[in-house]
Amino acid sequence: MRMSFPTLPLLLAFLAAMCPISAQTSYEVDHLGAFGGSKSFPTDINDAGIVVGYTEHIYPLGSQFTSWQWVNGAAFDIPTLGGINSFVYGLNNSQEVCGLVDWGQDPSGSWEAGLFPVQSDLWLDTPTNQLSGIWGSFGRPSDVNDAGVIVGVAASADVSGMVHEFHGVIWDHGTVTELPTLGGDYSAASDINNVGQVAVSAKDAGGMIRAAIWENGVYRQLPDFGYGAGLRAINDNGVAVGFAIDANGYSRAAMWDHVGIHDLGTLGGGLESWANDINTDGIIVGQSGWTSGGGTGSHAFVIEHGVMHDLNNLPTGTHNFAVMTNAPAINSAGQIVGFGETTGGYIRGWIADPLKLRLFGPEAAVAPSQNGGLEIQCEGATPNGLLYAFWGTHSGHSAHHGTDVGISNPRALGVMTADALGHAELGQLQVPASAAGYRIILQIVDASPAGSTPSNRITLIFRP
Repeated sequence: MRMSFPTLPLLLAFLAAMCPISAQTSYEVDHLGAFGGSKSFPTDINDAGIVVGYTEHIYPLGSQFTSWQWVNGAAFDIPTLGGINSFVYGLNNSQEVCGLVDWGQDPSGSWEAGLFPVQSDLWLDTPTNQLSGIWGSFGRPSDVNDAGVIVGVAASADVSGMVHEFHGVIWDHGTVTELPTLGGDYSAASDINNVGQVAVSAKDAGGMIRAAIWENGVYRQLPDFGYGAGLRAINDNGVAVGFAIDANGYSRAAMWDHVGIHDLGTLGGGLESWANDINTDGIIVGQSGWTSGGGTGSHAFVIEHGVMHDLNNLPTGTHNFAVMTNAPAINSAGQIVGFGETTGGYIRGWIADPLKLRLFGPEAAVAPSQNGGLEIQCEGATPNGLLYAFWGTHSGHSAHHGTDVGISNPRALGVMTADALGHAELGQLQVPASAAGYRIILQIVDASPAGSTPSNRITLIFRP
């Protein structure tokens, strides 16, 4: 069957035997809430989709910080050690979190690092397993792996007078291991994977921060651009991400694999970027400077298939964020957490869930005289369910079949039935040369009895 569009010289035929072509994932973004405070900042998410973070409560005489976990829309407080402040930084798949709390019973008002187990999705009444620093009592955990091994930074025994020197540290069930520097006076561990590899940033003898991986008791220093680098995360495949300084003194998001270092770029003409996390599929999230129309700021990004995308351009549906500024964490399912500014001007946390219903197709096209047509298909649909296809020329919002379509004026393209595996063949676009210069957006809706679900959008720009 062939369909023609009266305003575009584009023909569609529903054909069989399509091959999937990679497309960027779209996301459904949800507000995590204020948690009773002025600003909220998610810090980590585990594979069950449980989110942890902290909230700032702003008062006339100063701020108070409290920590929380978010489970399927419900929020739970993380207790302190009797004080009023707490920060949570890392979370594993056993629902243990590591963080920093103030010790209310200590008249000096000192802080204590700790590991806090969770039972039955509820926090225990009292935190357990306080972590001792290498020197004194101060330590700041950064992450905890599934074996309960924690990494971070602590005050070191190597001090001079009143100047405290900080070194990376591993807390392994009562055993504290101090991580050396690379010849300088500072080191910090930011992440540990389930293989036991630790992502470290450490100063060399010249005082420059360098990236290194600690494994089996020794460092493996990583290459950079000659001006320093730091690590923020490492996945179970040993691929690390962070930043590297370029010749102009700007931080650039970077990835290190078996080949070496890779500059990940920036968004929208921004000068700086930072990669914060990477999951087992190699999807990277972080923050980039951004410039457009004379305005500047920071935008959260996701890198998939080697391409950096602005997360602000990927949500399908409605949400109340004016800008999503930073993405600190991603789990193995591809769920991303971060924070940004709402349309009301508040700093709040968000969670972005990848859409299961996905269209696959190219981002640009040429005339069929050169490529013989464009192959489009989808996956993740309700088995044997009905799928409604739409097309349009402008992004926006419009309600169709009980959900929001990310096209401002969508036009019906046709109805398909998914197979028993949830796959469907949208068809092959036959594009005449006269279509050069046109831009259209394709999207489908799965109208299953359990509720309508939109797919991601594919943008096609037809070129001669």
